[in-house]
Amino acid sequence: MLRRARAFQAEKQIVNAAFVQGDAEQLPFPAGTFDLVSYQCSFHHMPKPQLVLAEMIHVTKPEGRLLIIDHLAPESESKFEIYNRIEVLRDPSHTLTLRLTDFLKLFDEGGLEILRQSLRRRQRSFNNWMLRGGHAPGTKKYIETRRLLEDSMEGYRAGFSPKADGEDIQIVHNEGMFLLVRKGTE
Repeated sequence: MLRRARAFQAEKQIVNAAFVQGDAEQLPFPAGTFDLVSYQCSFHHMPKPQLVLAEMIHVTKPEGRLLIIDHLAPESESKFEIYNRIEVLRDPSHTLTLRLTDFLKLFDEGGLEILRQSLRRRQRSFNNWMLRGGHAPGTKKYIETRRLLEDSMEGYRAGFSPKADGEDIQIVHNEGMFLLVRKGTE
């Protein structure tokens, strides 16, 4: 990812960006370094999202902003469990997709206020989603993940709102976008 980001930076001649590898729970920057700290589509890979959020707050200036964009799991306990089982089967680096209520609780416990929030439903091809995860049709992971998704189709039991589309399945990922500040700074 860092190689791709640096290649894109060079291609577009972007001079006001730098890319550094670090531990999300202990970023290699002093307190209050940044005006904006953003995590996009990565919270579902973090074993301890509350520690990651605390570190985001730590490296953000007191009047700075945080931007989090990530998938949202279903609120229903049974859908939540199946949804995350499908995600982990497809990608073992996946730990847990949080619900909207989980994010809101994290923000409140972190002393954050939501400036702007947007929720959207992002439709995608199951086949393309699996290919992005490195699993071509016919591979063991592809077959297992598809079987679990197909088993959940009746009654939308996993929250993906799947619909057959020829040899493919159209699925939906719900996403949340949150622009945040420390309480009392806006």
